[in-house]
Amino acid sequence: MNSKLSCEKIIFGFLILSFFIGIWHAFPMFNVIGDEMYYVGGVLRAMEHHTIIPAHGDVPYGTLTFILNYILTVFYLIILVPFFKFKIILLKLFLVKYPTIMYLSRRVLSSVLAIVMLFVINRLLEKEFQDTKVRLYLLILLFTNIITTLILHTGKMWVLSVLLIIISFYYLYQTLEEKEHNVGSLEKSAFLSILFSFLALSNFPLNFYSLINIPIMISVFRKKREFIVKIVKYTVVCSIIFIGLTLYNFSSIRDQIISIFTLYHPITSGLTKNLNFFQAFYIYFIKTIILFPLLLLTWFIVLKDEIKNKRLFYISGIYFLSYFFLITLVANWSTDIKTDLRYLFPFGFFLIFILSSYDIKFRKIFYALGFISIFFQILILYYLSIPTTYNQAYNWINNNLSTKEVIIVNKVAELQLIKNNSSSNITKDQSCATKCQNIINFDLNSEFKPFVVDLLSEDIDVSNQKVDMYYISETKLTDPSIEMIESFDNPTKYYHSVEYNIGSYFDLELFKLKNFGKNIYIYKKIKTENK
Repeated sequence: MNSKLSCEKIIFGFLILSFFIGIWHAFPMFNVIGDEMYYVGGVLRAMEHHTIIPAHGDVPYGTLTFILNYILTVFYLIILVPFFKFKIILLKLFLVKYPTIMYLSRRVLSSVLAIVMLFVINRLLEKEFQDTKVRLYLLILLFTNIITTLILHTGKMWVLSVLLIIISFYYLYQTLEEKEHNVGSLEKSAFLSILFSFLALSNFPLNFYSLINIPIMISVFRKKREFIVKIVKYTVVCSIIFIGLTLYNFSSIRDQIISIFTLYHPITSGLTKNLNFFQAFYIYFIKTIILFPLLLLTWFIVLKDEIKNKRLFYISGIYFLSYFFLITLVANWSTDIKTDLRYLFPFGFFLIFILSSYDIKFRKIFYALGFISIFFQILILYYLSIPTTYNQAYNWINNNLSTKEVIIVNKVAELQLIKNNSSSNITKDQSCATKCQNIINFDLNSEFKPFVVDLLSEDIDVSNQKVDMYYISETKLTDPSIEMIESFDNPTKYYHSVEYNIGSYFDLELFKLKNFGKNIYIYKKIKTENK
């Protein structure tokens, strides 16, 4: 017993520690991972305007993630302000120059939410398995999975969204179990399941499938008229809460939903590469196989075992299939197996719930599968922890050019170089937000001498300037008037990043990588002598 308890503590400690390793990924680059800027910039801009409501377009989705981050930021700034002699302007300018600390707090929040996930799922598994080894094996397969590891190390809205669905599912499971065992808190579990499903929907419109719990409960309890009435009442109450949260951020949510059926629709947008239903079905089917082979192999191994909890099997399958068909129908712009892998993040949890319905007998092969899963997670944590190609280029420029009055033409969107007053002044009006305006108003970053022209800058001609010129590109250039002086690249056909081409267990190029990020090449213009 002591040995099992010790092993369980070690595995839980390892998993919890893994949630925090690498959360500094790509800092101080802030647009390498999408979504996070909504919950840093959006929160700080709302505070600057003395409101709790995000500005139009600041938070297109993840309303609850925004609110949670807003609350966290309030407490965080209260802790920080004494270090700046309680002068808000000093704290503000510090955050403008060094926003890393705010982005780090977002990822810490995701790590904490991951711990909550771990304990909620473990609680369900404890109800289904007496064998500790089976339970720990399933937890390892889930939380060391590549795509799970990647998403849980970001500040994306997916973390809270899936946690809310997991909690809703857990209380649905509790409701159905209480029906059979006549445990007293049936109504409470039903209400909480409905509440968390609506909260998940309020955080992301694609979570519409989370409301499948309502027809499931109505179907199971169809002979109990009084309880059906209560389910309807709970649904009305929770839908009012959902409407309130939607109105809180209505314009941004409306625009996001409209964009799905206009900007991303093949007819209304003119996009011809969107997939039809059968093509999208095939793509998502293949993605499921390459992202969760260890879970699927475990399912194949235990197929001969009895399904001991058929109700859990059915509701897990309904959730899995509902979400699968939803993304197949809606997210048909994902045309290959390298993009939008984050959409499949919830599948790992549904597969674990399906496996939990079986009377699994622990097998020796599980040791090998668990070791393989941990090996891949450690590899991913390593890549998350080391500098990306963007960091390498950023550091090279700071070490070699920061004190020189040169012109840098940067064509790599993810590479955010320091900008001084002059560089900020040429930023396009629609791109010059709070940080840009403060750099201009307070002449920040004056110690950084280069004049930076990037993708957010106005179209200006700098080719005739007499100072040294440097060009930064993600592809090799053939212009004879420039020479390559530095490169940061990988010996792979395609680049890998948290947002692209990472998650497949069958990608052999994963072992060739030096680091995440696009290939970056730095060129210098060759000086020609005037005759």
